[in-house]
Amino acid sequence: MLRFLSIRNLAVIDKLEIEFEPGLNVLTGETGAGKSILVGAVGLLVGGRASAELVRTGEESAAVEAIFETASGTEVLVRREISTQGRSRASIDGALATSATLRDVCAPLVDLHGQHDHQLLLDPSTHLDLLDAFANVDAERSAVASAFTAFQQIRSERERLLTGEREKASRAEFISFQLAEIDRVAPKAGEDDELSSSRTVLANADKPGVFERPARLKMPAPPGARRFRN
Repeated sequence: MLRFLSIRNLAVIDKLEIEFEPGLNVLTGETGAGKSILVGAVGLLVGGRASAELVRTGEESAAVEAIFETASGTEVLVRREISTQGRSRASIDGALATSATLRDVCAPLVDLHGQHDHQLLLDPSTHLDLLDAFANVDAERSAVASAFTAFQQIRSERERLLTGEREKASRAEFISFQLAEIDRVAPKAGEDDELSSSRTVLANADKPGVFERPARLKMPAPPGARRFRN
């Protein structure tokens, strides 16, 4: 049920707020008074197509806001804004929503129809509901829905268990590979210290003076000794 409707800068409407009373509410007026704009505004709230042409001339954006009351008595606040660039932004109870979400949440709350167009009857998603209601098989339908829900839960649990087994097998294979690599290397106790020392030596191998031979000491020749040249 539509409880409240607010329109700002939409088509020829500058600012309008309407609060609907329980029961039948009738809006009358001559051609061009804006009755169709009100219906179009509600259509935007249920996921209708938005266009920059809907923004009032001279304004930067248009906004439509409404309060719906569900069958359980709770209220749903819906808002939609349209810019002159054609961008549309919608929200449900203050949370951003897409056009598809508007159709899913708000379409069941209001039924728009014209002289030759009844949306509920022409919407294929409602045909099964009408058929089941006509056949009076609500109890059977509930039983099938419960059985299908249980089936989905069992299938999801089965997939979870299979995924767990695959993950365990993959991890066991990886651990076996790591153990084989360790066995192939055959590490020894104290090997890290030896490798560290070797690394230090090799790192300083190119520095001058580290591995040079010590200089020879020249001793004076004894008296009378003859010198030979090679």
